[in-house]
Amino acid sequence: MEPKFLLSLFKRPKVAYDFFKAQVLLQKVEGEIRSELESLGSKNKKLSFPHLALSAKDYWQRNFFSILFVSIYQAMDLDQKRLWHYTKILHSIRGVVTATDNILDSEDKGALKVHLPGGQVLSNIISVLMQTGVIFDSLDKISENPNQKHRAWGAIFDSLYAIGEEESTEEKNIEDALTPVGILNEIHNHRGGGLLLLAFAAPEVVETEKSEKMKLATDGVYRIGMGLQILDDVCDFKEDITRRNHNILRSIIIHGNSDSVKTTDSDLSKLSEKELDEVHKLFPMSTCEAMCLALDYTMSGFSKLTEMGHSLDPDSALILVEAMFKLRGLGNLWDFYMVTKDQVDHGIEFDSGVAKSL
Repeated sequence: MEPKFLLSLFKRPKVAYDFFKAQVLLQKVEGEIRSELESLGSKNKKLSFPHLALSAKDYWQRNFFSILFVSIYQAMDLDQKRLWHYTKILHSIRGVVTATDNILDSEDKGALKVHLPGGQVLSNIISVLMQTGVIFDSLDKISENPNQKHRAWGAIFDSLYAIGEEESTEEKNIEDALTPVGILNEIHNHRGGGLLLLAFAAPEVVETEKSEKMKLATDGVYRIGMGLQILDDVCDFKEDITRRNHNILRSIIIHGNSDSVKTTDSDLSKLSEKELDEVHKLFPMSTCEAMCLALDYTMSGFSKLTEMGHSLDPDSALILVEAMFKLRGLGNLWDFYMVTKDQVDHGIEFDSGVAKSL
């Protein structure tokens, strides 16, 4: 495998090669996990690992955030054995979260698939059990201190539990839209920032000698996670309005006045499907405000990673942000965002107050 597509993506070869190195490690780790799970027990099991069959470019796109996290581990100069097992834990936690989502949403996603007759629920429960076993095995190998291993697992579980608590409230219809700041503090704090920080739950406990770098890394990843969740809200606007879910764009439209049109929650519920699909045409400044907020979070997050010692530079970070937009299905809004932001840069102001409150 050669990093040709990464060299064409990034202007600085150092950035391309660092991500390439992280991708190679992740693929090797996933290959080891496949071997371990296929040989687990004595009974033949019908398992598949679809990501391992992807092209290098497709693997990068499908595993973008995992590769980013591995590149952060590598930039921290961690012990190679622990680096390997942190990557196994990262990949397996992601698998547990995906399998749980599959059960809740009746989907069939993930890097590990268990093929059993009779539907997805039991298959995904088996997947959770198998990948939890990988997590425990790697926790045993990152530290010889039983208390430290116990605390590392406790940190992982605390993070998962907090995300579960927040997600369980999402099952209820939300009658009153929180303010944008309320969304950030009460919802996205767990759903966005907390979800990505799962990758650092165990390293943060074990790598006590790297505390300064770890603080910069977790601060950066938290901000990137917040930005990602805001992008998700823009992408999921129609679904969230229909289901009465929390959504920061909904809150910006209702509580702000960036588009000079006072809009209530009732007004939004009356929009047609086509209008909901093209919310940026009805509320261009509110949509741009949400996207600017996402960009501010993600760029400040990447800046923290650069300060920590990652090879990312501002131009490379902006390329990654654009990639995040496209991965979230917002490629068509990138040009819209750039044009509208130019208007903002020339004196048009937002009016929801969220930026001033951060």
